[in-house]
Amino acid sequence: MLRFLFIIFAGFLCVALPL
Repeated sequence: MLRFLFIIFAGFLCVALPL
């Protein structure tokens, strides 16, 4: 479960940081 949340968080950062 934690790994799944970490993947979502990492994907969110990849989308949010460039903006």
